[in-house]
Amino acid sequence: MSDERARFLIDQAMRTGATRLDLSRLELTGIPERLRELPGLVELDLSFNRIAELPAFIGVFRDLRSLNLQSNELTDLPRELGELRSLVRLQLHSNHLTALPEPIGRLTRLERLVLGGNRIKELPEFLFGLTALSFLDVFGNELAELPAGIARLKCLTDLDLGSNRLAALPDPIGECTGLTRLSASGNLLREIPRTLGALQRLTHLDLSHNLIQRLRATLFDLEHLTRLDLYDNLLKEIPADVRRFHRLAHLDLSDNHLVRLPDSLGQLKNLVALNLHGNRLTDIPPSLSHATALLALNLEGNDLPPEIQAASAQGIESVMAYLREREIDTVAVREAKLVVLGEGEVGKSSLLAAMRGEPFVEKRPLTHGLEVKPLRLTDSAGRSLTLNAWDFGGQSTNRPFHHLFFTSPAIYVIAWNPRRGAAQGAVEYWVNLVRQRVGGDARLLIVATHADAHDHLGDLDTARLERDSGVSIEGFHRIDSRTGRGVAGLRSALTDTASRLPHVERRLPTRWRTLLDRLNAEGRTHLEIADYLSRASAHGLDDASARSLALVATQLGHWCHFPDVAGLEDLVVLKGDWLSRAVSLALNDPQTRDRNGLVSHDRLTHLWNDPGRPEDERYPAHLHPALIRLMHRFHIAYSVNDSRSGPSSLITRLVPTAEPDLRDWERYGTALPEQSYVIEFRDANDRPVIPEGLMFRLISWFHRFALRRGDSGPGVHWAAGMVLDNGNHGRALMRIEDERLKVTVKAAYPTYLCKLIADDVCNYLSAWKGLSRTTLIPCGSVCSAPDPAATGSMWFELERLQSFKAEGHAGAACSRCNRMVSLDALIGELGAITASRPQSDGEIEAGIQTQLDRIQALLESFESDVDSFRHGVQEQGSATRSHVSAAMNRVVTEVTTRLEEQFEQGFRLLADEGMEGPRLFTVERIGSGPRVRGLVQHRIRVVLYCEHSKRPVHRLCDDPGKGVYTLDIDRDWLVRARPWINLTARLLRLGADFVPVGAKEGLEATVWQGIENEAALAALGAKELASSATELADGTGTDPAFEATGFDHRTRRQIHLLHTMLKQQDPDFAGLVRVLDRDRVRWVHEEFAGLYVK
Repeated sequence: MSDERARFLIDQAMRTGATRLDLSRLELTGIPERLRELPGLVELDLSFNRIAELPAFIGVFRDLRSLNLQSNELTDLPRELGELRSLVRLQLHSNHLTALPEPIGRLTRLERLVLGGNRIKELPEFLFGLTALSFLDVFGNELAELPAGIARLKCLTDLDLGSNRLAALPDPIGECTGLTRLSASGNLLREIPRTLGALQRLTHLDLSHNLIQRLRATLFDLEHLTRLDLYDNLLKEIPADVRRFHRLAHLDLSDNHLVRLPDSLGQLKNLVALNLHGNRLTDIPPSLSHATALLALNLEGNDLPPEIQAASAQGIESVMAYLREREIDTVAVREAKLVVLGEGEVGKSSLLAAMRGEPFVEKRPLTHGLEVKPLRLTDSAGRSLTLNAWDFGGQSTNRPFHHLFFTSPAIYVIAWNPRRGAAQGAVEYWVNLVRQRVGGDARLLIVATHADAHDHLGDLDTARLERDSGVSIEGFHRIDSRTGRGVAGLRSALTDTASRLPHVERRLPTRWRTLLDRLNAEGRTHLEIADYLSRASAHGLDDASARSLALVATQLGHWCHFPDVAGLEDLVVLKGDWLSRAVSLALNDPQTRDRNGLVSHDRLTHLWNDPGRPEDERYPAHLHPALIRLMHRFHIAYSVNDSRSGPSSLITRLVPTAEPDLRDWERYGTALPEQSYVIEFRDANDRPVIPEGLMFRLISWFHRFALRRGDSGPGVHWAAGMVLDNGNHGRALMRIEDERLKVTVKAAYPTYLCKLIADDVCNYLSAWKGLSRTTLIPCGSVCSAPDPAATGSMWFELERLQSFKAEGHAGAACSRCNRMVSLDALIGELGAITASRPQSDGEIEAGIQTQLDRIQALLESFESDVDSFRHGVQEQGSATRSHVSAAMNRVVTEVTTRLEEQFEQGFRLLADEGMEGPRLFTVERIGSGPRVRGLVQHRIRVVLYCEHSKRPVHRLCDDPGKGVYTLDIDRDWLVRARPWINLTARLLRLGADFVPVGAKEGLEATVWQGIENEAALAALGAKELASSATELADGTGTDPAFEATGFDHRTRRQIHLLHTMLKQQDPDFAGLVRVLDRDRVRWVHEEFAGLYVK
């Protein structure tokens, strides 16, 4: 098939006199002999084949200027290659070359030479005679030395030495004064050559993944640098001379050993992106706020004060506002968080009251939700210390929102009542919960309440707790809140523990702190945003700084402000218990519990505004919709249309405990492929556990896929499981069995739904710092156990199988059949559901393209089978017709599911950009625009699509102008955005081309008509692309700045820029609604918005 295609293309070129020939991706093992009949070729592309040897006749192409042999299996090159004296570009990336033949030295016109991804051990001297070279790529070889002859390449502008074994760069590299880009990442460099500062034209320098411990002073002579990558080195400090990089836009210092930053960093007025991830920073200089161009700042993985961490979680605007306020004035504080936990009615509130010096109250009312109060202490040196104490209600129904306030560093007090008898299990539960949520850094004190002088610690096994807890238990205490016995000792222990917490002593912006203290002292539950901003203004804060304070205070748990939750954006909640009490009222409502969590919104209105309660415990009616949306946002509940009660919500923690009738699941898809796997969670002691509230969270997470939702109720689910129905993409059964989560999927292409569930479970687990995850897969049909009952019952750790495969093993032993089982057969496509490390943008993009190639092959195979399917129907009648219809419908479903999977993968590339605007659009170049600063502008037409239906907005709205925009934009945007334009165009076109002519004859009428309608709409949108995305970059020539690249940070910047331009024309993005699909943002047409959380 591939050889036939090659012959066809060669014959076509001979007929037309073409000088360019593309034979890439044809699985060729050799070059067709007939190719020699095209000696006039100027460009020849043989990339991505399996060619192991070049024929001698390669030398006949004397006019050849570009030869692409990337990604083949070449181990050597013929001497005849030296006859290609006109060659300007030679690409040999990703072959098996170990050396370069001397004839290459005769290619004196060569300007671009790509040798990356081979096994070359040294660069021969004749290479440096190619003085016309402007681009040299030797990335990913085995070079241990760079010869001094590199200095002879005076025309060199781009040099990639990355991923070799270089221990040093020679001083003569400083003579390559034409260099604009230099990469030496992934080597063994310990220092920067002193001559590097002579490369005055250098704009991009990448020295990442090396062993560099300090930066030479001469480095800062590179005043034209716009990008500097130094991540993953051993740097401990950055000199103040960094201010001399006045053109620098991107600086990556992540994964070093930096303990401080210079104040001069704020003088980089053109700095757009700064990555400080994974260092040892304990503070950020306030002067960084002067870097006013900064758009991206990564501070994760440092030991920063909680206020900076909170500001960082809210975005760079909050960080910059915080730093500006700190620069004005600061005040010293000594404070930390105290979290009081335990079962209901063990005396937690009385314990806190006793420590605060309040009188004892008999029969104190139960705490619903949580209460927040300050606990003021004094250390032995007379210095004051404040613990912000969070008292949580212990009832099981109050636990859904506990995790929102578990943070580290903090002190956790676990209270228990020894008078109630056996308490070991309850105490262990809370210890394990803290360990699983916070990790090993948690500090605990275990306190027995109601303990008089004659009580002991009951049956509490303190030695076992200390041994197995995996956290720091600071002590065991006995107190009596009524008499005050033991309270002083507990206060002293808390003071001592808090004094050792990181960042307990820090400086905060004075105006922020003053406003926070003032509002907390007033005792108000909440403020309207206008009132809040007015009060902030009276304290000298502008609106931007005041809003940032509200966000940071929310992250730290002082207040609650949710500007992205409709109805709550105009509210600042000053007492967290005000919101938690509202949730508790619903959770503890007997009527709602009797209905297994189904509560009408009318009922919630009654609960929240019950005239029988005091006024300060009621909630204004205009806030009720916002409170409902808040429960949905935090996955405590989700929206349900109840035919009897009207608009309702389902509170997942109250679903039935009994498993329902699963016959619908058992009858479904008996002929479909089925895949199963198990996710096992393990704690610090390697014990299997199920995270608290896991299934309740998953029920809310996947609510829009719940089986029978909208037909006869909220869905098929119970406390230990649920059934998902993802339409044509299949169904899944999730069930907790034996302290494991088992997932079984039935679908034409089950891997998609398997991976979707695994990814979301993994995302949920990321909040549980003390737990790890293991994925188990069954041996299934590859097992040949003699006992049929044992066949497929062996479970393998997927991650271990993948490690075995990476080490070169072919099989694994099955204890059921006592045979070696093929790793490829075992893993199959389930390997996609787990990854040993996060994927880079390039890996994601490459994976998508590979999968799209596979989908393209499926489509081609489908088209070739249409005639034979139709012939079978005609010859053998209705029985075959039914069989053919089912077979073709399965292919249809598989391809649509695979396409949906790749859309999801694509949206991962633009996850952050999706927060600001739509990501699914097509681009058509429709002419030239005006000149701007001497540069020609291109006039383009942008068409927005719904990210749910994958259809153009103007088709959904039946309005030709809706979501269609004309923009004038420069060539740089077109080239930088090209990877995303190419990707979306290919996805949409595959969808549009899906139903081939004649395919409908093999399907039942109702099946093919639905498919045809869907494909027709997609095809109309795809035809908007009058020119391909590749053509958008025509005319870029050989300018390295416009070299074809994959998806990277530059692509993201162009999407940001597009959103800005579209907002100027249409702030509402044609009415597309931003919604949450689990934790992912989508922009969907209003018709589909009800399926998601807004």
